[in-house]
Amino acid sequence: MSEPDFPRPTRLRSRFGMQVSGADIWPRPDIVLPIVAGLARGDSYSLFGLRRIGKSTVMTDVRERLAGRAVVVHSDAQQFASLSALFEDILGGLPDGGLRDWITAGLGKAHIADSALRRVLAVLKGAPEPGRAADDEAFLAYLPQVAASIAKQFERLDQPLVICVDELPMLCERLLSNPNGARTVNDLLAGLRHWRIQPQVAMFFTGSIGLRGLAKQHGINANHLSDTKVTVLPPLPRDEAELFLRALMAGAGCDWPPEMVDAVLDRMPDFHLGIMQYAFGELSAARVTSIEAVETVFEERVRPGIEFDFHAQFSERLSRRDGDLRGRLRRALALVGDRPGGIGIDDFERAFVTTDLADEIEDTIAILVEDGFIHWNPNTRMLRLSDGLVRAWWKTRPRIPVAA
Repeated sequence: MSEPDFPRPTRLRSRFGMQVSGADIWPRPDIVLPIVAGLARGDSYSLFGLRRIGKSTVMTDVRERLAGRAVVVHSDAQQFASLSALFEDILGGLPDGGLRDWITAGLGKAHIADSALRRVLAVLKGAPEPGRAADDEAFLAYLPQVAASIAKQFERLDQPLVICVDELPMLCERLLSNPNGARTVNDLLAGLRHWRIQPQVAMFFTGSIGLRGLAKQHGINANHLSDTKVTVLPPLPRDEAELFLRALMAGAGCDWPPEMVDAVLDRMPDFHLGIMQYAFGELSAARVTSIEAVETVFEERVRPGIEFDFHAQFSERLSRRDGDLRGRLRRALALVGDRPGGIGIDDFERAFVTTDLADEIEDTIAILVEDGFIHWNPNTRMLRLSDGLVRAWWKTRPRIPVAA
């Protein structure tokens, strides 16, 4: 698979906030190619970031390109409220025949309570039963045995199995609100990790918030995530952003002159696909015909919309963390954000450990990278804000004292 397999469309409909597939996808070979190749050889990945920037579309593209190379199972975890529902959805997506039969036979030999076993076997037979609270409790109690029994059958696979779970952190947040929620999430991540031990099994997680922050805050074992490769969805470079904008123009029948195209691009905080579609929708709805009109629409509609739809997500991510963790994250952001060129890791450590233990540095950086706030370059050993959108958000926030 090479980049010529990713032709760029010359005409696109604006689909802000919607998952797209097939010909409607704007190709991201720099992101998709490594993930497809890695999943096919058994590596696992996570892709977390803001809502409405294209994560689910990347997952769709990855799944489509893995067809024929692997057994691909997809689950959208945001629709579930229980751990058993997620596992049943994943098992229900397995192909009929060999693997299902092996799992069924293996579970029958495991020491599992009848109520939990009945639920799982019903799913594998294609006739899931309505959920009951008592059965959910039994499923949770026997999850380690269920996961281990299924993992053993995965050893028999003769082709890769790729499990794609969209919005896994959203389900984890729901589970954490329940009694013993941290234990439930820990068992969930441990069960999925047990499956990934098999070389034929790989997973791809996406979400609007990161998992490492949740794990840190609630005392969940982060080692359950240590084998997943964290990837990010960066904005387009400007030359490609212009091609994307022109494809949107062609789809809407717009014929803006080059100077108007430049005026739109100059006013974008950065070139994430979702933000560009949002801005284009506002501009086309206003039927702009001049650079002055472009500036007016940006001032009155686009920038307030970016604040509401995107900047607010960064603020919300910080507010979700408890006091001590939020304080560490805010101070780390202050150290990085107030330096336009970024900060070297040695200078960061010297400033950060004045009031924190040194062993918190790695977790703090990992959480901020996964949540899309900062970028870490191991070659230059520099930390900086991730992109123009984060920088625009940072400029609008009240300054945070480094010692706070």
